[in-house]
Amino acid sequence: MRCIIMRGLPGAGKSRWISKVVGGRPAVVSADDYFMQGIDYRFDPKKIGDAHRQCMQFFLDAIEEGEEIVIVDNTNTQLWELSPYKAVAEARGYRVEVVEIHASPETCASRNTHGVPLASCQAMASRWEKIPPFWGVTVDSIDNKEQA
Repeated sequence: MRCIIMRGLPGAGKSRWISKVVGGRPAVVSADDYFMQGIDYRFDPKKIGDAHRQCMQFFLDAIEEGEEIVIVDNTNTQLWELSPYKAVAEARGYRVEVVEIHASPETCASRNTHGVPLASCQAMASRWEKIPPFWGVTVDSIDNKEQA
């Protein structure tokens, strides 16, 4: 069983990587799902906590159901954001992999589908923390300069 934790700025190509690379029918959880109303994305910064609580609940549900592949599709720029997913997955016997999709803030701002402005992409990039070696997880770092 695998848990893949995605990392990258909005527009870096995380969701695209998932659709191109991961086979089968993975369980994909994302805080963005909370803000979807039909096909429209309606972000409300006051509800970000609720979005992440729902994402974690869906993650726990997928783990409890024994899904073969569970993917966390969030920005996860800081270690505290992804460490709870890592801890739960490892405790339940999942092999944890981290996939980092790197693209410049300028590229991400120009192609993200949620209208995240350049200043926000730059702020997220400035908060990026590296995965420490002692975590013992596989980290696949991809430089994505390709335009979507």
